[in-house]
Amino acid sequence: MNSWERVLKAMQLSIPDRIPLYETETSPKISSVILGKNEDEVMVHNPRAFYDMVMSVREIDLDKLNERIANEILTICGKLGLDWIRGIGAYDGIPREVEKIDELTWLINGKRYKWSGETMWNLDQPKTYDPDDVKRACKSSKVTVNQKTFDVLRRLVKEAKGKMFVSFDADGTWGPILWT
Repeated sequence: MNSWERVLKAMQLSIPDRIPLYETETSPKISSVILGKNEDEVMVHNPRAFYDMVMSVREIDLDKLNERIANEILTICGKLGLDWIRGIGAYDGIPREVEKIDELTWLINGKRYKWSGETMWNLDQPKTYDPDDVKRACKSSKVTVNQKTFDVLRRLVKEAKGKMFVSFDADGTWGPILWT
């Protein structure tokens, strides 16, 4: 039974040959060991490396960067023997303004972000939200989707189709929790 069949069997509430393995997100520290790279060379789940790259490189080829991220995900999943790949949103643009405040803090498009606990935290987001304000903002907003967001997912599906199960968080469930 291959990984895709194993996950499908479990989702159908049948008994696969073994329990399917899944990992939501490996930290850059763990990924660097798996990939045999320095932590600052790992791009998957590493906004810190991305922002440092934005500050140090004149032009970033987002297509190559997203392909690199997809390849890192595939390699990590393969080396760990995972059955289920969690697809992630691709980088679909470069922030206009990026300034490093200190070793772990950046000013990105006017907002402060801090890398702490393997997560990029928005230091300028409100401490509390008024539910009615959130509802009003959602109802009045226009939803636009940059198709580039799906570049990593497309690459993962192309490489893993029929071999490994691939999912994607389309509603933002995990992103705000894990890193912004």
